[in-house]
Amino acid sequence: MFHCKLQRLEDNDQLQADWRDLLDRVRTELRLFGPEWYSIWKRTIGSHAPWTGDMQFATVYDEQNRLCGVMPIGHPKVGLLRVNAMGGYFQPWRLVLAEQTHEFAVGRALGWFLVEIGWSILQLGPWPMSHEAHRGVLSALNELEMPIQRQNSDELAIADLPATWNECQETTLGRKFLRKIRNYENKLASDHRLELLHLSHPSATETSDLLAALAQVEQRSWLANDPRGRLRFSGSTEQRFWSELIQNWLAPQDFFDSWLLLADNRPISFVVAATVGSTRYVIANNYDEGWSKYRVGSQLYRQMFEEGYSRGVTRYDFGTNELHYKSRWGAKSADRVESFTVSVNHMVSGFWNAGLKLKSLFDGGLRRHSASHELLASGEPRPEPVPAQHEELVAR
Repeated sequence: MFHCKLQRLEDNDQLQADWRDLLDRVRTELRLFGPEWYSIWKRTIGSHAPWTGDMQFATVYDEQNRLCGVMPIGHPKVGLLRVNAMGGYFQPWRLVLAEQTHEFAVGRALGWFLVEIGWSILQLGPWPMSHEAHRGVLSALNELEMPIQRQNSDELAIADLPATWNECQETTLGRKFLRKIRNYENKLASDHRLELLHLSHPSATETSDLLAALAQVEQRSWLANDPRGRLRFSGSTEQRFWSELIQNWLAPQDFFDSWLLLADNRPISFVVAATVGSTRYVIANNYDEGWSKYRVGSQLYRQMFEEGYSRGVTRYDFGTNELHYKSRWGAKSADRVESFTVSVNHMVSGFWNAGLKLKSLFDGGLRRHSASHELLASGEPRPEPVPAQHEELVAR
């Protein structure tokens, strides 16, 4: 029924056109992942070590030669080995796109094709396990008796909210909780001169100013001083990625939302989200620790939720970790995000595991924690769980 081929995106007008057609046939919340997302990622983050700047796409076509699935694959180097990895340790996860009516079958076709290609080390995920295409890939690999190692598994926090803002206030958030947030808002407004920005279609200048403000907040947050934290917007490569992604893809498609709170002209808190139909991915939220007594993070969450209802948003994907404070906003563990290593060649697998131990030794990792497969292969290390003293701050 399906046939597969490996392609590159550069100078491939046909693949780009087919991909845009496919976006009309995938689940609405997955329409975020157009070819622009990946081409921007490839020339920014994907071109820095351990990534090699090379990216290919395993594509699935039906009998009418219509594109039914796309799986992005980057090629980082770990020691002497070239790894084939999806990478991406922050939501929204880079995953398999598949026509909604054939997700499992498309995944199965991709699983068979990945083995046929003959790559030695495959890094699959992290991806949500409820996605049928992902189940299909693993099903085919299991059927072919490929050795699969689960490398990581995290709860995915999802909030499915009532149909109206009034219902949400009454049954999910609670009037008492919202009243406390209002009190913090009033106290902050009485003590300082405030400005709240909600940007969804920023100009190039506004985007640059926004990213600079996000970096300022990050650098004054717990992330800046904690070895487990990872700044999202502070590095030059990350700034380039987000600048291009916002300007060239998210904003033109009406996918982008950000809230920035300033006190006395100083940025103190932000939320960055991607909104697709009734689903909103909460990509990042943070605040300046010096302002924690005002619960500025919760103030922006309230703004985000109320605005979402004006656009029919009732589902929030909060990513993984910190479920305890996200649950206050209606989030529940609704899925799992897992990553896998598939060693197609057993001899290469032995070299791979030995290489991990050596790299850990050179990095001083054996004195702390051994480097995981997915951390080394992805190039985007996943932060460890936030310590208790920081979790409480994040909840604010």
